[in-house]
Amino acid sequence: ASAPKPEDPASEARRVDATATVQSAQQTGMMVNMNQGVQVDLLVMVNGIPLPVTTLLMVPYLNLARLQPGAQLAVSIDPSVPASVRIDWSR
Repeated sequence: ASAPKPEDPASEARRVDATATVQSAQQTGMMVNMNQGVQVDLLVMVNGIPLPVTTLLMVPYLNLARLQPGAQLAVSIDPSVPASVRIDWSR
């Protein structure tokens, strides 16, 4: 099974706001348009239920410092597709 496309309407409809705590973050050396590829282990709290998520995120260079272990981030996620996690850098 492959990951759903981000524009999957059903997945978007299930998306909820959540809080994630950074467990670890490892730069991959991949870079796209000044965004750094980072392998991130997050613990996402979805309705009080901890959901561990490991995913590769493209992180704006200015936000790399926010990925410290223990940091809390505002995210949205489709709970049935953990890899769908998105960080809301504006919050």
